[in-house]
Amino acid sequence: MKKLLFTLFLFISFLSNSQQNVYIFDMSEFLSNMEKDWSIGNGININTGEFVGPYFMVEVFDGMNMNYHRLEIMNSSITVYGDSINSGIVQKRFESSNLYFAPLLSVKEDLEPLQLKMYPNPSSSFVNFEGEFVKRLVIYDNNGKIVIRSKPMSNKFTINTDFLSSGVYIVQIWCNNKRGIFKKLIIN
Repeated sequence: MKKLLFTLFLFISFLSNSQQNVYIFDMSEFLSNMEKDWSIGNGININTGEFVGPYFMVEVFDGMNMNYHRLEIMNSSITVYGDSINSGIVQKRFESSNLYFAPLLSVKEDLEPLQLKMYPNPSSSFVNFEGEFVKRLVIYDNNGKIVIRSKPMSNKFTINTDFLSSGVYIVQIWCNNKRGIFKKLIIN
C-alpha cells in the first residue's frame, strides 16, 4: 500500500508541476475489478502536509467491484457508471472527497469511454497506441518512478519498451478534451 500511495504521490507531484488544468481520467481498468488497495486523488506532500496538484476527477465505466480491498478518496471525485458492487471499504479523507454511482443509462454520449488501443500487451520490445489523439504519455514502474515520458501529439504511435524490466507498469495518457486514461502494461 505504501508503494501505491508513493506512486500516486509521485504522479500528482508530476501533475502539479506540469499540468495546471483538471483532467478527467478513466480508471475503469483499475477500479472495475480491484486487485489491490487504491488511493485516488491528490497526494499529501510528506514534508509540508499540504495538497499536491489540482483536484482529481475519475470516471469508471464498468461498475466497481472492490473485491474487499480498500479505496481511499482524497481531494477527488469518482463517478461510477453501471452496476456498483461495493464489497470493500471506502475511506473519504476530506470534504472534497466524493463517490457517485450513476445508472449506466445516464452516461451521455460525450462521456463514453476513450477508445484507445494499446497493443501488444503483454509486450517485450515495443507498444503501439492507436485511437484517440494523445498529447502526453507517462509510464511508471511499480515504485512510482517515471520510466518513459513522451509527447506523441498523434492518434497512432509506437513506444520502445525493450529496455524495461519484466513486470507491471502504469501508463497514464492525456488525450484531447481534458480527458485521460490509466492503463496497465505488462512487460515480459
